[in-house]
Amino acid sequence: MLMAFLGAGLGLAGKPQAQPKVKEGALLPVNALEMGGGSKRFIKAKTSNDETACSDGFSLEYAGTNCVGDAVWEAANNNKACDCTGGVCKNCCKEDVAENGDWSCAWEEVGFEADPTHGFIADAACNAGYSRNYTGTNCVGDADWEAANGDKACDCTDGVCQKCCKEEAGDDNTWSCFWQDPEWEWANENSNANEHEFVADDSCEAGFSRTYGGTNCAGTATWLEDTGNMACDCTDGICKMCCKEDVDGTAWSCSWAEPVTSYEFVYDDQCPDGFSRTYAGTNCAGGSDVGGCDCTDGQCTKCCKEVVADDGAWNCFWEYQYPFPPPPLPPHMPPPGLPPPPPRAFDADVCAELNGTNYGFCEETGLHVCCGACHNVPEVSTTPTPTATP
Repeated sequence: MLMAFLGAGLGLAGKPQAQPKVKEGALLPVNALEMGGGSKRFIKAKTSNDETACSDGFSLEYAGTNCVGDAVWEAANNNKACDCTGGVCKNCCKEDVAENGDWSCAWEEVGFEADPTHGFIADAACNAGYSRNYTGTNCVGDADWEAANGDKACDCTDGVCQKCCKEEAGDDNTWSCFWQDPEWEWANENSNANEHEFVADDSCEAGFSRTYGGTNCAGTATWLEDTGNMACDCTDGICKMCCKEDVDGTAWSCSWAEPVTSYEFVYDDQCPDGFSRTYAGTNCAGGSDVGGCDCTDGQCTKCCKEVVADDGAWNCFWEYQYPFPPPPLPPHMPPPGLPPPPPRAFDADVCAELNGTNYGFCEETGLHVCCGACHNVPEVSTTPTPTATP
C-alpha cells in the first residue's frame, strides 16, 4: 500500500525542509510621467543564468504525481509539498521510492533568487530603475492579471515588455509592480546609432527602414524558435518589416513595424466596384486557407481589396469574378404555320354547305352534280339597328 508522507517528516538528513511562502501582490500601477505610448514592438537581448537553484538530488522539474501538492494533499497536510504545475515546481523536489513500492516526498525552498534584478538592463527610453527587459513573473500582466485588474501591468512576453517595468519586494514577503510608458521619441532619434548604414524609407516611420545590413534583428530560425516571430524578417539586407537596431555598449535591441505602402488600383470590369484581380501587396496575397485572394506575382484568382485603417491595421476582402455571360441566342424566327388540310372529297355535305340542291354523282363521267351552287350566295343574317325610344 502506498504511503503519503509529509516532506518535512521524511526530509533527508542535513537538508532543511521548508514550506512554500505565498506572496501577496500589492498592485500599484504607476504612470507617473505620462511619456507617451509606443506602437513598435521592442525586443531586448536576453541573458541567461546557469547557476543551480537546488541541492544535489533535488530539482525544480518533477514529472511524477505523488509530490506535486494538489488540493487533496494540501487539505490533508496543510502544505503543497513540491508545489508543481505542469512538471515545474516552486520548491526543489525529490521523490524516493522504496523497493516495496512505498514512496516519500522531500522538498526545500530555492536557496536564493537567481536574479534579484529580474533581468534588469539599463534602458535610456525609461526612467531610472525601469527597463523593458524583465525576466520575473509577478508583473508580466498575464490573462489572470488582466481579468483581475483591468490592465496588463508591464505587458511582457518572454522577458520583453511593452512598458518600462520595475518590481519591488517588501520586507514582509510582498511585492509591488510599477510601470510607465517608454519614451519612443528618444528611441526613434537614437535609432541606428551603430555601424549599419541607414537608408531612408518612405514606407517607414522616422528611424526605420526595410534596408538593414546587420544580423541581430534579421530574424533567424533560432530567433523564431525562441520568440515566436521573425523580428525584421530580412534576407540579404532587405526586410519585410520596417527595421531598427539600437546598440548601447554591448547590449542591443531590435524594433520593427509594418511598412505603410499604397498600391495603384487597377480597374477590373470582371469584379465588383473597388475590387480587382491585380494586387501588388502582400497582406492579402495568400491562399483561401488563410483568407487571402490567392495571388501570384500580383495577379489573383479572386477579386481582391485591402482596407488599411488609420492605425495601420488592415483587412482583406475578396469576391469571385463575374461569371462569363451565356452565348447569344439565335435570331428570332416565327414558328412555322399549320400545314394545309388534306383535300376533301365533294359529297352531299359539301353541296349543302354551298347551299346547293339535288346533289348527284355520275359514275360514268366521274362528275358531281350540285344544282344552284354556282349562283347561290349564302344568306347573311343582319342584326337590326336599335332605335332610340321616344
